[in-house]
Amino acid sequence: MKEMSQKELIFLKDMLKKVQKFIRERESGRIPYCYVQLEYMFHNIEIYLQSGEQNFQLLREILQRDWGNANHQLIGISSSKLMDTASYEKIEDAIQFMRMITEIDAFFQEDAGTEELDAEENEEDETFLRVSQSNR
Repeated sequence: MKEMSQKELIFLKDMLKKVQKFIRERESGRIPYCYVQLEYMFHNIEIYLQSGEQNFQLLREILQRDWGNANHQLIGISSSKLMDTASYEKIEDAIQFMRMITEIDAFFQEDAGTEELDAEENEEDETFLRVSQSNR
């Protein structure tokens, strides 16, 4: 997860709110486990924005933890009936839900790719420096 601007955090918070609303409107019985984790994320972003806190690293760790919990293999999003397209009256609703989850997930996927690229670039830079220094 890269450092986000206030605008990006607000977008993420709004997307979390939309997913929560979607789940509340869809679920007539027991609310799925992932809902609580999404709610934690929403409130943590809200607290961060309202408090004027500048330590994004702490928020990042909290959001990554909560997103990981929301995606728990046994009780998370993927194992809930929300991912069962047959449970939807209209396939468009299933697509809408998956699209919202994908948009949220994108905030967390960027981190893995950019960190790997940064590590590779740093490795290449160090290798280049060692080679160029040994040629002197």
